[in-house]
Amino acid sequence: MQAAKAALPRKLVIGTAEETVALFMERWSKEKGHLPMNRTVTEAIDKHLATLPIVTVAN
Repeated sequence: MQAAKAALPRKLVIGTAEETVALFMERWSKEKGHLPMNRTVTEAIDKHLATLPIVTVAN
């Protein structure tokens, strides 16, 4: 894992990643309807996000 190469504690790295994903998902759910993109793009992003293990762990 890259955390070891950077001499960072694994728990800190994982926790930071999970926090970042949780904050992104919160903002995404509130703002995606206001972004200048087609609804099909938003739906495709939502579908893809649902397949990412870190998203399902963080939520």
